[in-house]
Amino acid sequence: MVEDKKRVVLTGTQLAEAFQQQQGKLEALERKHREIRGLLAEAVGTEESLKEIKKSVKGEKIIVNLGAGVYAEANLISNEKFKTGYAGNLMLNSDYDKTVKYLEEQKAMIQKELDAVLRERENTIAVLNEIGRALQVGQQKAMEAQKQEKNKSVS
Repeated sequence: MVEDKKRVVLTGTQLAEAFQQQQGKLEALERKHREIRGLLAEAVGTEESLKEIKKSVKGEKIIVNLGAGVYAEANLISNEKFKTGYAGNLMLNSDYDKTVKYLEEQKAMIQKELDAVLRERENTIAVLNEIGRALQVGQQKAMEAQKQEKNKSVS
């Protein structure tokens, strides 16, 4: 099987625009990467909290993080029953083992998304490097052409 290679000719302006577009894509991927890592850290933190609650005894006072630096003191009613998110604001009753499984599934989904973002980030960096090399070659050729033109006009 013979592959036909096609040659594409782009102007310096087109290359510069493609480079800027890829830079924007890379910045968006970096933001997404940070967001996903935050979700993964949250899931790991939740898993650790769940283990600590499991070690606690019924009626023990615990501190509950409500977010944004706000905490509440609460009495633990059960260290075996939890609520897990379902859809929107709906919650399901869940025991400890099901809750651990739910968190493991969440972490696996988050990790899968993180891996996909990292792959796309690597591909985008590779494209940026290719465009950067093409821009350098084009600049060198333009400088050589100017130099030759200058030498012709001097002669």
